[in-house]
Amino acid sequence: MDKDSLEAPTRLTDHNDAQEPKQSGSNQPTETTQLPSQLNAPVPTHNSQDVTDNGWQQCKNKKKNKKLVIGHSETHTSFADIAKKSVACVTRLKPGTSTDIISDHLNANGINVLSCFDVSRVRENDELKFTCMRVCVYTMDVHMFSNLWPTGVVVRPWKFKTKG
Repeated sequence: MDKDSLEAPTRLTDHNDAQEPKQSGSNQPTETTQLPSQLNAPVPTHNSQDVTDNGWQQCKNKKKNKKLVIGHSETHTSFADIAKKSVACVTRLKPGTSTDIISDHLNANGINVLSCFDVSRVRENDELKFTCMRVCVYTMDVHMFSNLWPTGVVVRPWKFKTKG
């Protein structure tokens, strides 16, 4: 392929363009030519299998989706597991709600409660507006959390303080 045989791309520019000198008395755009910056750049080669009918090359995903399997078997085996735990903040509970009530409610719905602490903030001379709990459960039980709570109760992941 020859440089002279390539047709340079054209673009329409406005007279306010900083690259073009201003012409007096004309508000019409002018046609200018731009040469490609890499005329002698090598053309990448592709396998004919990689190029679709319309000339596009399909990218192949290098990372494959790995499916995660979490065991739920309750039969005893010769080895033990260390189940992953999740900590949630359960807030907007009625003042005076105890940790025993929350633990019993979750246990009755098939969720094993590992720990439950009242973390409500009480300031001097202020009434408690609502109760807040820190609840730790197994991660495999978190998917059952959404339908267990009365309207208005907020359940979110616990925010741990960063060291620093």
